[in-house]
Amino acid sequence: MSESGTARSRAVGKIELTLRDGAQLFNTLDPFPFHEKDLSADAERFIVEWAQELPKDQPIEILIDLPPGGGKVNTAPDLAAAIAGWFTARSRSETRAMQALFRDARLAFAIGVAVLNGCLFVAWRLSEASRGRSAACSRKASSSSVGS
Repeated sequence: MSESGTARSRAVGKIELTLRDGAQLFNTLDPFPFHEKDLSADAERFIVEWAQELPKDQPIEILIDLPPGGGKVNTAPDLAAAIAGWFTARSRSETRAMQALFRDARLAFAIGVAVLNGCLFVAWRLSEASRGRSAACSRKASSSSVGS
């Protein structure tokens, strides 16, 4: 069997961006250094929307087209690190938020089950108490009708 028959190459989902300058990707009001800046909301929305249209099990490759001489020589590695860092940080943040939501949901579920159990117990006790009174009333009624 040939090597290509045993190893399957996975297709890569590509997202292409054409920019005038690498700084277009980032929030201009962010005071942090270039590689730590926040992505602009428009750039993030564009990348996320295109990524959502790709198959979920497919790796994503972001291609950024910059004009020649339109920036620094080392812009490409900086852009790659900045984008990867941004989405890694967002992923961690969203994971923590989801964990907090699930923790709150488990707590709400436990409280709901406890309240339901309490209500069922009270309903059972009330039905037992009313059944006891009705039995006493029926005994009293039957004993008074027998005596007459």
